[in-house]
Amino acid sequence: MPIFESSALFVRRRGRLVAYALALAMLAVVSALFTLSSWNSAVERHERTLETRVVMGAAAVNAYLVSVEQSFADLSDRLSENAPETELQAVLRRYRQNHREFELVSMIGINGEPIAADTGRIANAAQAPFFIDARARLLKGERMVVSRPFYGRTMPQWLIHVRYGVRDAGGRLRFTVGASMLVDQAQSFWKDVPLPKGADMGLLRDDLYAVARYPAPKNLGTRVYDNPQPGLLSDYLRQHAFPSSGITRGYSVALGANTTVAFQHLKDYPIYFVTANPRDILLREWWTSAWPTYALLLLLFASGMVLVQWIGRRQGEVQREREARLIELESLTRELSRNQQELQHTMARLESANAELEAYMYSVSHDLRAPIRAIDGYSALLADELALPEGGEAARLLARVRASTTRMTTLLGDLLNLSRYSTQELRKESIDPRPEIDAILAELGADPAKVRIDIGPLPDYQGDRVLLRQVWSNLIGNALKYSARAARPTVTIGFDAGEYFVADNGIGFDMAYADKLFKLFSRLHADADFSGTGVGLAIVKRIVERHRGSIRAEGRPGEGARFSFSIPA
Repeated sequence: MPIFESSALFVRRRGRLVAYALALAMLAVVSALFTLSSWNSAVERHERTLETRVVMGAAAVNAYLVSVEQSFADLSDRLSENAPETELQAVLRRYRQNHREFELVSMIGINGEPIAADTGRIANAAQAPFFIDARARLLKGERMVVSRPFYGRTMPQWLIHVRYGVRDAGGRLRFTVGASMLVDQAQSFWKDVPLPKGADMGLLRDDLYAVARYPAPKNLGTRVYDNPQPGLLSDYLRQHAFPSSGITRGYSVALGANTTVAFQHLKDYPIYFVTANPRDILLREWWTSAWPTYALLLLLFASGMVLVQWIGRRQGEVQREREARLIELESLTRELSRNQQELQHTMARLESANAELEAYMYSVSHDLRAPIRAIDGYSALLADELALPEGGEAARLLARVRASTTRMTTLLGDLLNLSRYSTQELRKESIDPRPEIDAILAELGADPAKVRIDIGPLPDYQGDRVLLRQVWSNLIGNALKYSARAARPTVTIGFDAGEYFVADNGIGFDMAYADKLFKLFSRLHADADFSGTGVGLAIVKRIVERHRGSIRAEGRPGEGARFSFSIPA
């Protein structure tokens, strides 16, 4: 603050305008950087969720179809085209009683001639589209075919037909068994999955005919099942030679919006599991998480503007006071010849006043060093003053403001630590790591009754005791945190193949994201599940690399994680 007042930077209107312009430019830059970062993070999270959803959906549908195929194989062992029709009907009826999802179970010859059905005789299927499609695929070697949906004649609803080929010892097709299922029944496999408004899921054959979609797009009419699916996903599959999985983005004819589509091919059948989310969903999710930060930035900008105004007023007061004192000094100088003693006395008073002014300026400067703490304190006072009910929207917003200031303070502290550990001079000495680890476990409150700690032989190393203690503290702290929910938490510390390691039996992680663990602010788990800032492992990596060592991570979801690092001699 003394610098501000002595320079009189904001006394003139032009100076304040320059300050406003600089602050506005900084706000724009910070907002742009935050927008880019938060949007990229939101897109990454969104697409990761879609990928997880299609992988799980494809696995579930594939498992169901495998079970259906096995049930048809078991059924075919009890059927013979030469058996009496009444005997075959009885077998088919018993099968349908055990598989309530099917509407009709039938046994049809390879030329479409009816052999038996659980409801009695059926018409010749030689010209039926579902049978023509199934027969062609069965003759090419497929074991079971999920047909294109067709509109039933006796049952005026969309049906999916599943047909299994029964073969002789030489592999030649003898006859087929199959059953029909309502499209709505197929949709029941995933319709209870919570979908954002406007999103959909479905099954798509390799020939681009939809098998089922939930909810069915209203703007496509009968084209949902009558024709190959048009638009975004179909074009992508054709252009990329039908990959087994992936994500594509663009305008979706079915949803009538810019859309992100994720797909996964079933393991055993020529069918894709597909999920599509309109871009509006991602925008809503991003804005929900981003707007508090924008509000905080605007609050800080407004506070800065108020601060500039206040500094300008103070500088004006100081400037006017100095000008008055200069006039007084000039008057005293003209009278120097008459009264030197009086001039010296006046100069002494002026120096004393200036000293007091400088002390006052320093005090004001000290009081304004913590605007973030002020925001947090005023938010707390506001909440107490208004006596806001718990769970209310206003209380929630104030809590989010306070949480944001706390997180900003924590992030600043972590960044300062990262900078300190990156520049601190290395003071190497021979270190026995076992006492360091015992002390860290005591500091972290590791309770042997709650968590099992296994520590193997640990050779000495040469390094900076303070910095390497931080490495052990971060790795052991993470192991305790992420294994806390295991039935019997276990943390193992040891030395193997030239590397020190810390392992746990906690939640683990997907190795596909291993390269992100040591990046600044990169986290694989939400704050609601496990607290943290995403800086700890970046600090660990920086310290290890400063010792000319290396660090790596291994893990599997639900099976724990292992972090290994080396410290060269």
